[in-house]
Amino acid sequence: MENDSYTYYLGLGSNLGDRKRNLMEALGKLSARVGAVYTFSSPYDTEPWGFVSSHRFLNAACALHSPFTPMEVLKRTQEIEREMGRKNKSSDGAYQDRLIDIDLLLCFNGKQQPVIVDEPILQLPHPLMEQRDFVMDPLREILEPAHAAYLSTRAGTLSGSETPSAGNAVSGWEHEECTGQQGEDEVPFQPLEGTAPFWPVVIGTGLGSGYSPWAPGTAGALLATLLWWLCGLCVTPLEQLWITVAAILLATVAGIWATNRLEPYWGEDPKRVVVDEMVGVWISLLAAPTGHWGYMVAAFVLFRLFDIFKPLGVRKMEDLPQGIGVMMDDVLAGVYGFILLIVARWVTG
Repeated sequence: MENDSYTYYLGLGSNLGDRKRNLMEALGKLSARVGAVYTFSSPYDTEPWGFVSSHRFLNAACALHSPFTPMEVLKRTQEIEREMGRKNKSSDGAYQDRLIDIDLLLCFNGKQQPVIVDEPILQLPHPLMEQRDFVMDPLREILEPAHAAYLSTRAGTLSGSETPSAGNAVSGWEHEECTGQQGEDEVPFQPLEGTAPFWPVVIGTGLGSGYSPWAPGTAGALLATLLWWLCGLCVTPLEQLWITVAAILLATVAGIWATNRLEPYWGEDPKRVVVDEMVGVWISLLAAPTGHWGYMVAAFVLFRLFDIFKPLGVRKMEDLPQGIGVMMDDVLAGVYGFILLIVARWVTG
C-alpha cells in the first residue's frame, strides 16, 4: 500500500478508573503519535460485552489522518495502551476489565478507497464491529458520507442493527481539545478493585502523612519541613543544601510514578497523595538558612499560600496530564515561595 495519507476510524473504550479521562488521554496520545484526530463522537455509557463485570464501559469513536500504514498504527496504538496501564489484549474471546482499549475499525486510502487487511493480528474492516452497538453507535456519529456509504453497502449496518442500542450518549466533551483533559460534565469514577500497590502508597502519601484526617496537604508539608530541620542538625549547611536538591529531584520523579499508579484506585489528584506538597515546601526551604526558625516558618507559610490560592499560573499546571500535573503545581508554588524568601533575605540584609 503506497500512499501518503490514510483515514482511520478507531473505537475506544474504558471501564476502570476515571473512564472519561482515560478516553481523552488516549485521544491526545493518538493525535501526538498516530495522526491528527479531526473528529470524535459523544461518549457512550454501555454494559460490558462478551463478559460479566460490575464496571460499565465508556465508549467512543474517533477519526484521524495518518501517514502510517495499518500495521504501524496498530503497533503505536498498542504502545499507547501499554503506557496507560493495559497489560494484556483480549484474545480468543476472553475479555476483561480494562483501563483503555483502542481498536482499529476502518481504514481508507488517499483515494477514499477502503483498505483491506487480513493478518493474524489485524483485520480491517474490524470483523466484529457490526455485532457491537457500542462500536456502531459512536461510529455512525462521525462517518464521512462516502465512508458511511461504503459501510452501508458492505453490511447494511447504518440502517440499524437487530439488537437494542448498547447504551446512552453522555454529553460534556464536544468542545474539548484532544489533550487528555477532562470536561465539565463528570462521568462516575469507577475504581480498580483491590488494594493500591504498597510502594506507590508509601511514596504518594508521604510516608503515611496523607492519611491525616485534618488537612492532609498541610500534614505532608509539615512532615517535610520537620525532616528538613532534622537533616540540618546532622550535616553542614552545604550538605543539607545538596541533600535537599537530591530529595526534590528524586521525590518529583517518584511522585509522578506513584500518582499515576494510585489514580486508577483513588481517582484524579487524590487528597491522600501529598508527596507533591513535600516537594514544594522543600523548594521554598532552599532559601532558608539552616537552623533559622523564622525563615523556616516563612518558607512553609509562603509555599502553602501559593499552593492553596494557586496564582500566577500555578492552577494552570494542574491541566498537565496525570501525575505531572499533580506534582508541577506544587513545584511552581514552591518556586514562588523560594523567590519571595530570597527577596525578603536580600531586603533585610
